[in-house]
Amino acid sequence: MAAQLAQFSALEQMQNINTTLEQLLQSNASLALQIAQYSAPALIGKTACVSSSQVSYDGTKAVSLGYHLTDTSAVEGTIEIRSASGVLVRRIQLASSEVAAGTHTIEWDGRDDRGQLVPPGTYSISIRARTKNGADVAVTSFVRGTITGVRYSSNGLMVLLSALEVPISNIIEIS
Repeated sequence: MAAQLAQFSALEQMQNINTTLEQLLQSNASLALQIAQYSAPALIGKTACVSSSQVSYDGTKAVSLGYHLTDTSAVEGTIEIRSASGVLVRRIQLASSEVAAGTHTIEWDGRDDRGQLVPPGTYSISIRARTKNGADVAVTSFVRGTITGVRYSSNGLMVLLSALEVPISNIIEIS
């Protein structure tokens, strides 16, 4: 009987330790968020590279579209740019050198497939690379721009690259 009481006491102590550790983790997460919120305004004006499948076009300046390929077997690729309503605006065929493994950047001049300037707005980008057998190769897309603001939303801390709003956790690089 005394052994069972000792086991119950040990079990209760372990549950209390578990509860305390969970509270500590929540407190640390809250502290990390507060630190990020206080330091985020210092990012304004910095150039950032962010993981995103969207890009903001202001109607005048070319937009830098970036992507990274880790697979060396890609032989062809395309970039599709779509309007906010999903309409295909531009399809760019990538040269063989642009589907080699590594990081690549392409400038989109804001023109559609007919050569006409598109209106300012947010556009989605889809980058596909394929092997000679037609199998898809993994591609990670990113955009580069100047951080123009910081916003606190229900989705967490967001940074603004012109009109494009992305989670702060999507920042890959700041310069």
